[in-house]
Amino acid sequence: MSVTHFLIEFTLGLSSTHSAVIRPARRPLASRDSARPRRGGFRRAAARATLLLAASLLGGHAWANSAQCGFIQDPDRQAYCRAVNGGGSGQCGFIKSRDLQARCRAEVDRNPGQCGFIQDRDAAAECRASVGGKSESRSSGQCGFVQDPDRRAYCRATSGGGSGQCGFIRDSDLQALCRAETGGGRGQCGFIKDRDLQAACRAKARD
Repeated sequence: MSVTHFLIEFTLGLSSTHSAVIRPARRPLASRDSARPRRGGFRRAAARATLLLAASLLGGHAWANSAQCGFIQDPDRQAYCRAVNGGGSGQCGFIKSRDLQARCRAEVDRNPGQCGFIQDRDAAAECRASVGGKSESRSSGQCGFVQDPDRRAYCRATSGGGSGQCGFIRDSDLQALCRAETGGGRGQCGFIKDRDLQAACRAKARD
């Protein structure tokens, strides 16, 4: 399973099988109690990473069909979708994730200064690539700071590199989204398994 799918499934509560695998079968009570904060911290980190990933996948362009935002179950991702699709910066205030809220305000206001408030380095670079470049080449140059190879290829594809960059993406959902955005049209969204991401794709892609 790719990192992208794992993070998405973790946030949507679909990763119970992973939790069962990593949970020790027998551990003293004190040991279990001491491990709980670490698991909780990992859950929060995974959830935040997913929301940041959502921002990188869903932002950067005017969306084609805002009604599709209503099919997104995650409240932060839904508010982000509505904000960048004409709802304005007021919708950003409903987002609990600080990093995603900063990305939201950067997208809506076209203000690259907001990208500086994003703690996740990959997400900050993606934000600057999306809203901070004065030219296509400078915008694309920010993608080089993205460490995750799938996200870096997606960033380059949607910052002027074209659909050829989508072929370097291993994650099937992200690759389909990439192709939908770079000329493949809304039909590519049907290949996305994650329901929230598929709805976001249909909202964003143009036929």
